[in-house]
Formats: sequence, structure tokens, C-alpha cells
Amino acid sequence: MLNFSRRRSRKTKILGSKGSLCNFRLHFGRATILQNRIVAELGARRTHVKSPHSRNGSDKTYTNASASADNHEMSAGLPIVFLHYGRSAYLPFTMGRAKMLNLNSPVVLIGDKANQGFLPFVQHVNMNDYARQAVEFEKIYRHFSPNGRGYELFCFLRWFVLRDFMLAHRLQSIIHLDSDVILNVDVNVEQANWKNAGLSLINSVCAGNMFVNGTQTLEALCQLIWNMYDGPGAEARLEEMYAQIQRDSGGGICDMCALRELRRSRPTDVAEMTGVQPDDSYWDANIHLSEGFEMNGRRKAIRWIDGKPYGRHLASGRDIWFKSLHYQGAAKEFIEPTFRAAYPASAAAA
Repeated sequence: MLNFSRRRSRKTKILGSKGSLCNFRLHFGRATILQNRIVAELGARRTHVKSPHSRNGSDKTYTNASASADNHEMSAGLPIVFLHYGRSAYLPFTMGRAKMLNLNSPVVLIGDKANQGFLPFVQHVNMNDYARQAVEFEKIYRHFSPNGRGYELFCFLRWFVLRDFMLAHRLQSIIHLDSDVILNVDVNVEQANWKNAGLSLINSVCAGNMFVNGTQTLEALCQLIWNMYDGPGAEARLEEMYAQIQRDSGGGICDMCALRELRRSRPTDVAEMTGVQPDDSYWDANIHLSEGFEMNGRRKAIRWIDGKPYGRHLASGRDIWFKSLHYQGAAKEFIEPTFRAAYPASAAAA
């Protein structure tokens, strides 16, 4: 069994000082206040998530699935699925925003013991319950990246876990969100734009907000990842790939390499979300990247108008609204202020 909680503890021990731990607790306290306001808002709308009985005690109210022994009730909305280990202070804001804009959709956290029961409006399942092939992949994984091994490995493992989660609950469609993505749309409306694709990506490599229809294309991704690391000559191929990436960008081998190859080899199955959409909207790949928008220092310049985030599109001079904002890496500290900007009345009360 994979033990993601133990991995998180090692990381905390290495990175955490007394000062940083204190700051985390203060930040988490603010997060808890906003979390409570999210729950209150959901309660006022009478859409609080039910907790049906299941074999392992987890919440399991999913949609577009066939009834099974641990799936007694169905919700009308598209499941919004996050994968995350640990109890990060920004989770109430990203998951709360997703829930408040999608009251009929279950927000599912495939997590670990550390974040079980963390958010009452989220339905939690343990990722170890869906890690059979992920465990086997960990045995053949070879680390070729300047990033930490645990981080890079998890980015690969999540696709095996997500596939097996969908198969276990016979889910036909979901949207997968990175846990540092602020969602700004009703996914049940938006899903119609991507219903004919096996999955969707931004810039051919970014899966921060990925619609998934069926498991066939996701299975192809898992097989592609497995083939990268398994079989005769795998070590030599990986070393050659890593050397080329180092020459080109100084980076390393990550799941984006597999996603890029999936898009190249299956262009009709993998939809591209990049670009200004017909409704003058945009899916953000990374808040640090300009992508043709006005910047404020090292991040996109964002203005909130009537609950929507807008950016100035330089080529057209138009204000374009963002269907998602991806606060990758060090930008995670701006997730809470972004949530507060979206709900200024609640933020002021908190």
C-alpha cells in the first residue's frame, strides 16, 4: 500500500521550521473561518452534501454511474474530483469555490487520512483504495527530475488512481481539478463543450482542469506512462529523454511528457482547451504565464467584476474572463486572497 500521509510528514519535517509552522496555523485558522462560511452558504441553499451509508464509511454520492453496493444514491451533477495528500490550508478555498458554483455536483477528494473529514462539504475517499497498479508503477519508476522524487512520482501515480476510481464506481464522466485551481464555472454547463473528447488538456500538457469522458483515453495515458518506464531499453530511453530536456529547458521528466505524447498520438481523443473561447473566456494554464494577457509582476493581472475574474488580452485589447485560475507553485499563497475577492462580503465578515 502507498502511504501518502507518511510522505507528507517527511516533507513537513524537512521544510517546516517553528516559524513556518506558526504561520501555517494562523493561515489555517483563517481558512477554517471561511470554510464555515462556505458550509453556512451551502446550508442556506439547502444543498448540503448527504452522507449515505457505505461499506467503508466514506461519502459516495456520485453521478452518471450504475448503482452498485457502495453507490446507493446518485446526484444530478458532474463529479468534480481532486487528488491531494495532506491537509493544505488552501483546500477550503479551491474546493469551496468549486462547490458553491456547482451545488448539484459532488466534490470528491481522493485523499489520505490526513484530509479525511477535513471539509464537510466534500466527499472523501482514500486513494490507497484505488492504488493497485499505482503500487506496481512505483516499483519501476526512475527519477529524472530536479523536482523532489515524491512530488514527481505522485504526478504520475494520480492517473492510475483516477482511472481505477472511475472504474470502481462506473463513472462515465468527471472533471479532474488540480487542488490549486480556482474554478469559475458551472461544470455541468461547460461539460457539453468537451463531451466528444476522451479528455481535455491546456497547451497539450496541462491537466489542471481536465474533463474526462469514459476511461479509454485515460487508460491509454496509463499505458503510455507504464511503457515509458518498463521493458528493455527503458533506462537508456529515459536517460536520453532527460538529457534532451535538460539541454532544452533545464527541466526533467514528468507526467507532462506523457500528456504531450498522448495528445500527439491521439489528437482526436484529446481536446485542446487553449485559446480564447467563443464566449470570450479563457482556461488558465498557469497564473505565472502571460499567455498573451497583461501581467502584474510575475502573475497575470486579474480584476474581479460581478464575481468573475477578468484579464486584459493584449492582442485584442479586450477583457477576457477566466474559467479557471491555476495558482501553481509559489502562487498558492494567493489562493485565499483570490477566494476573498470572489466573495467580498463573506471575506469582510471573516
